[in-house]
Amino acid sequence: MIKGVENKDEKIAALKRYFEPVIGQRLLKAETAMLKMEDGDWDDWFDLPIRLFFRSDEPISIAWSYFDRLFVSDGFSLPFDPAGVDVVWRAGRVSCLSILPETTLKSVSLGTGEMTWGEQEVEIWTRLVLGFGDGFMEIYNGLDENAFAFHETVPEGMFEKIC
Repeated sequence: MIKGVENKDEKIAALKRYFEPVIGQRLLKAETAMLKMEDGDWDDWFDLPIRLFFRSDEPISIAWSYFDRLFVSDGFSLPFDPAGVDVVWRAGRVSCLSILPETTLKSVSLGTGEMTWGEQEVEIWTRLVLGFGDGFMEIYNGLDENAFAFHETVPEGMFEKIC
């Protein structure tokens, strides 16, 4: 299992550590988890990391949880133990990301999400944007799980470029 980071500077350091070496490389595939339901059917389970393969044998794994905790690692480690649950990993399960395989990673940015506490806006860094030749893949906190979006142009919002 891997430890998540909540502090903006720790997030930037972790993202830089894992993504700087793959800038300029092609994304081979992106895998997400599926959970076996009680009725035997399989369903998407975005609580577990998305696995981005820039090398054929070892992914960069990313997961958002809680309000703003980011889990990022190289390899197959998980943010929590899914003990007793049947899980499989499949590519091509997120339609908005299907355009990206075989495109080159050009940039990585961390951006702010939206959160209010009472009446007050809170700065929360929960948007990861990966720039590719054909657009931008966003992996953001979708209320305690990963959520995904594809943008043809840079998404709106406040971002800090990491690499």
